[in-house]
Amino acid sequence: HKYDTGDYETVDEAFGGETALKHLIDEAQKFGMHIVLDGVFNHTGDDSRYFNRRGSYSDIGAYQSQESPYYSWYHFRRYPDDYECWWNIPILPKLNADCQECRDYFTGWTGIAARYLRMGIAGWRLDVADELSDSFLDALRGTVKAVSHGEAILIGEVWENASDKISYGHRRRYLRGRQLDSVMNYPLRQAVISLICEGDARHFADIVTDIYASYPKCVSDVLMNPLGTHDTERILTLLGGKKAEGLSEDAVAQLHLTVRERQEAIQKLKLASVLQYTLYGVPSLYYGDEAGMEGYHDPFCRRPYPWGREETSLVAHYQRLGSLRRSEPVLKDGEFQIIEARNAFVCYRRGEGEDALYIAVNGSSKLHDFLLPGCWYDCLTGEEVSDSISLLPWQAVVLKKRKP
Repeated sequence: HKYDTGDYETVDEAFGGETALKHLIDEAQKFGMHIVLDGVFNHTGDDSRYFNRRGSYSDIGAYQSQESPYYSWYHFRRYPDDYECWWNIPILPKLNADCQECRDYFTGWTGIAARYLRMGIAGWRLDVADELSDSFLDALRGTVKAVSHGEAILIGEVWENASDKISYGHRRRYLRGRQLDSVMNYPLRQAVISLICEGDARHFADIVTDIYASYPKCVSDVLMNPLGTHDTERILTLLGGKKAEGLSEDAVAQLHLTVRERQEAIQKLKLASVLQYTLYGVPSLYYGDEAGMEGYHDPFCRRPYPWGREETSLVAHYQRLGSLRRSEPVLKDGEFQIIEARNAFVCYRRGEGEDALYIAVNGSSKLHDFLLPGCWYDCLTGEEVSDSISLLPWQAVVLKKRKP
């Protein structure tokens, strides 16, 4: 699963090694893209140069000797087999960020974070940010911003509203400056599911309004907006509605949506993705969602990409959404406001004035009519509409004022 790091200074050969990473960075930049790495700085693997429980490395690890230079990097209750782990998983011994040598290894001027920034990456997504101390985040941000001249981004894995997050009895200050630039917007995923699966537009509006009101706008503009990740079941599977509770792992591995369930789920995913691509923040598309991949909980959500077997209608849909984001500046940093939210219908505005976009979504199986005075065209289809608009079941429109 790759969250049991063996050596932070070496790119895993399974990923092609350091040569492949440098090539990826260089090639991405040709397309105006940048690479953000996943920083797992809370724990290592037990099979690592630092802990070395299996003796795989030449370094003397903390598990092998209390004289190891890495001994103070870990929390031993009773040496050597009783030590603190992430979620009590023995292969993931927890790092001691209060140890200055350990902290400097990641956050120092020549540390791991700075090392890969100098290689050309554009920032870090921080795994289990709730487990990283304020002092660690403070030091990390200082180095990241200094090395990148303020350009690199720090995004924290936070599952709740990060503005009032409490972890281990301590209120966090992620977004008050000098820590995170933004976070993963898991509440958005919850809001979209409430609307599409439960027909609860009011709950959707409450969640997205609360986040927008409680975060600084500069944070909201760069939120990482996922509908699915390696930690959740595939969004297509969830929208399909087929449950896997109580089944064995072997049964779950073989469970798929029927043809009818899949087609209905694809229709709902097209609706959900319009929300993902038009709300404040940046859409985070989990590989394969655009291809129609299915899968339940980990590890079934992590299957290989289905090369040559993509759902072509979904791919085309996501390409249209990508083009829409590039062509409409208000989707980058325009103001956000809910216009109407009732039953399974929601309408919100991005931006202001003549360039504003109105996004309307009908998350039900019934026709929905609504009024929006003026002459408009749908940015998704190019169709023109005026004043009274009829939304088909499971339909979304992105409306822009038609200019004379």
